[in-house]
Amino acid sequence: MQPNANVTANLGNFGPPFEHQISGKTIKFKYIDQSVKAALEQKLIGKAKMLLKNEKNQLTDDEFKLAYESHAEACVSGKYSFGSKTMQNFLQTPNGIAMLLSICSGETEDYWQYTLTDDPLECSLLIKKLLDLSFPSLKKIQQQQEQDQNG
Repeated sequence: MQPNANVTANLGNFGPPFEHQISGKTIKFKYIDQSVKAALEQKLIGKAKMLLKNEKNQLTDDEFKLAYESHAEACVSGKYSFGSKTMQNFLQTPNGIAMLLSICSGETEDYWQYTLTDDPLECSLLIKKLLDLSFPSLKKIQQQQEQDQNG
């Protein structure tokens, strides 16, 4: 593989958004690039922080301090990073999918929560399209694995 001097190509900036029609509405989507990954990580960190703050009244000051230090350590160590097990588990939930689609489309998370339950088949096709376009090398790997299995 040859190194690329173009930084945006290395960061996964794929260019103009793509459009997809869902529930009779045409929506523009950003690819899952570094900015989307970072926004998703920040939102997940924010969710964890909010849960911790909601529990503050039920903890002693010392317990809260320990819990907050643990949260800070988790953030620094990459617990909420895009490739982490925590993020993988989150993205398998409706809330995680809604958050990802919200970041990529600019629509609200509430809109996507409703749409995921109202039109699950079209949402599945959209998610597959988003992943295929955002991670073209992953699609090639999956195709190769399928060929090897059918072999």
